[in-house]
Amino acid sequence: MIDNQNKNVLIQIFGEKSKKIDLNSGGCGGYKSSRCSSCENDNCCGCRGRNDLKSINTIADMYGALETFIRKSDVCNNVKLEFIDISKCNNFGHTYPRIKELIDKGYEDPFTVIDGVIRYYGSISNILIYKDILELIE
Repeated sequence: MIDNQNKNVLIQIFGEKSKKIDLNSGGCGGYKSSRCSSCENDNCCGCRGRNDLKSINTIADMYGALETFIRKSDVCNNVKLEFIDISKCNNFGHTYPRIKELIDKGYEDPFTVIDGVIRYYGSISNILIYKDILELIE
């Protein structure tokens, strides 16, 4: 287990917890027809976590799967996870202007912010987040 006490990574997921998601939409990012480098023939094979897809219906479900994945991983002691439900934030645009700007431009939640940097949108990828954590704590 990796336990670098000097390095901790803050993972923030911004989204509407109860928002239904379509894992078969054919896109990766939730912006028009964007795709990750792993997608071919409308079947994403790399950016979305493909584990337990039958139990994932909402953004809250995706976040729960991420929590479980991180808790069982070797980086669990180096990560702080937060979910910010944008549907329940007062003055959301004032508090999180960069996220609001992306939504206004047509990008879809959830948004993954790692140590203050917006990394992903439209889905939550356990694998990509895990790889980012490894890079940041090494």
